[in-house]
Amino acid sequence: MYVSSSAPACPHCGRASKKSRLPIGETVIARPYRQLTQSLDAFIGYNRTLYLFRIENRDTFRWTHCQLSLNSHGISGYDLEIASIKPGLTEAALLQSTEFVDAGGKKFDPSTDKVATLDLDCETPEGHRYYSGKFGPKDSAGR
Repeated sequence: MYVSSSAPACPHCGRASKKSRLPIGETVIARPYRQLTQSLDAFIGYNRTLYLFRIENRDTFRWTHCQLSLNSHGISGYDLEIASIKPGLTEAALLQSTEFVDAGGKKFDPSTDKVATLDLDCETPEGHRYYSGKFGPKDSAGR
């Protein structure tokens, strides 16, 4: 893959270019933590400095009516609705973690809360699909 030398960071993984002067910071990648039969093909990164999620649709079709859940533990967590996410590297959704709110209307606060998981639930031309991603190091089973 070619990345322009004028780009501040790789659009795929978020790694800062050597010439970048922007405070790009550390990006962590979500790894699937549940095997789902109807799963979305997604790549999700979170920049801990900019508090920014990058959600890439790696399927060949658009996802619509997406429900995103941040740090969902059972029925609680922070939620966000997205109308659609188009497929492709350049169509990735960029979302601030502070856009997520809990059932009581409280916004996620990245200065006090740690990003642990992000779940997606979207409609597709092939039916309802899901993705469950966990941020941080792989566990001992390699997940």
